[in-house]
Amino acid sequence: MEVQAASVSAKTLRRLHARVYPFGPVSQTPLEQLLAAISDPRIRDEAATLIKLSTEAVDDLSQLDERIYRQHDEDAGKLSDRETAAPVLKALATDILQGVRTLEAHLQEHSKQPADNHAVSEYDAEMEFNFDFETGVEASPESTVEEEDFGEGFGDDFGDFDGFDDFGESASKAPVKEPSIADLDFDGAFDMLGAPEPVKTCLERWRSLLGELESFAYALGSQIRDFDERFAGAIEDGRFEQALRELNDVGRSVTDGVFALMTAIYEAYLDDVDRDGVLPGHESTLARALSVRRGLTDLRLVVQSANAVLQSGVGGDAPQDQAFAEIVAELDRFIGGDVFGVMRPADRLEIKNFSKEVSSKTRSEARFDCEGLDKYLDSLAAVSQRDVLIKHDGDQKHDILELLEAVKPLLEISPHGALDMIAESFAKAEALYGVREGLDRVLGEWEAMSSDAKANPTEAAAMSQKLDGMIREMP
Repeated sequence: MEVQAASVSAKTLRRLHARVYPFGPVSQTPLEQLLAAISDPRIRDEAATLIKLSTEAVDDLSQLDERIYRQHDEDAGKLSDRETAAPVLKALATDILQGVRTLEAHLQEHSKQPADNHAVSEYDAEMEFNFDFETGVEASPESTVEEEDFGEGFGDDFGDFDGFDDFGESASKAPVKEPSIADLDFDGAFDMLGAPEPVKTCLERWRSLLGELESFAYALGSQIRDFDERFAGAIEDGRFEQALRELNDVGRSVTDGVFALMTAIYEAYLDDVDRDGVLPGHESTLARALSVRRGLTDLRLVVQSANAVLQSGVGGDAPQDQAFAEIVAELDRFIGGDVFGVMRPADRLEIKNFSKEVSSKTRSEARFDCEGLDKYLDSLAAVSQRDVLIKHDGDQKHDILELLEAVKPLLEISPHGALDMIAESFAKAEALYGVREGLDRVLGEWEAMSSDAKANPTEAAAMSQKLDGMIREMP
């Protein structure tokens, strides 16, 4: 697919602002800050194009979970019919990945340009002197994005300055004077210790970014090619559910890649980047996995407790009716919540089917369904085995154990300092909620403690020992 590196007009940017920030104007969006920080209009134009293509790619990808879920829920029959499944799935993959393919093609075209084509006129140097440090934008009124159109290939003609080698050679030929102690500038040396690093020019920042853009082009291209091969193989073999899983997996990984690309562009020109503002509403794979694990743990605890009463058959009708009502209500609450919406489509469909079954039956009729739900939720604890959570949990375990090791000697020297570290350990451990039942119980005990108890070194130290034991039992 050929991508034109067209100039981005002010009208297009306003539409882009409206899509990324749909709830009305703010004082200055991260996108506006980025464009104001780029003094060269050609670089600004290319950065705006990359942000625009990235945003459109994420717009397409954001529909993936809902489209797959609807495919399962409403059109499940089509997936069992070989004649209808293949075209349905191919159309779905085309729609979802269209924006990513356009972005990847643009990046690939960008990376094909030879390094010696990255030449810029003296414009960049002029702009450095015309920059208005009070307003944060260039002083020259004629240098606006919509007025500059450098056409196809923009962004591919920035590279290394020539002439530095000659300078180095001439400098090396100068006579060298032997230094003496009198020549040393001690005051200047001390001043240099506190001197800030030189500020990079707009062009220097762009050059630094070019290598990252090439890496992103390679990574996105590799992911898409691998997906195309696996997807086509699954379709050809009639493994349509597997084809859906392949699409779901590549959609999640590519979304994180596009977000990382956008963040790299922002961080190239802004020293303090609000990552949440780069793409409002974006939730990383790790954030989604943590949210799902916590939500499923809460759901599982309610269902397990109520199902135990239901299956025991003791206590008469009243407690069993109440337990059954709790399961129905908790399923309704979960399906209507945020966690359900970010779960994998197949898991969402399974939980929704359980909800339909138990809510349409009497307590005695739904008894076996509730037991099946209990067992199914146990199986979903495998969410902690996802690669992103394995790494996260390992890092948290390491940090928590480091803190708890420092607590022991600190209790006698500085009890207040030790209490702060214990509180920090439990705060970090909250991110491990759902990993192990024993750890969840310890976290619940800490949460239930009063402020006075948490401020008591003896009681807090006892809880820290419990936490230490549970963390060490983690794989």
